[in-house]
Amino acid sequence: MAPQLDEAASEWGSKIRVAKMDTDQNQELSSTLQIKGLPTVIIFDKNGKELDRVEGAMMKDQLGRFVNRYI
Repeated sequence: MAPQLDEAASEWGSKIRVAKMDTDQNQELSSTLQIKGLPTVIIFDKNGKELDRVEGAMMKDQLGRFVNRYI
């Protein structure tokens, strides 16, 4: 899914911030965020409040539909 996310992120430009995390290297944060399945995409507001999440791989167009509701 990483190439799909990278491609979508380049199209969104400065509208959103995209971050990837290695859950093996960040186990404490993964637990805090309650990441149970990979990949997991989480939408946060500007204050860090979780707005939505989806688990499982998505293609670029699916990512777009998911994210565009919040930008």
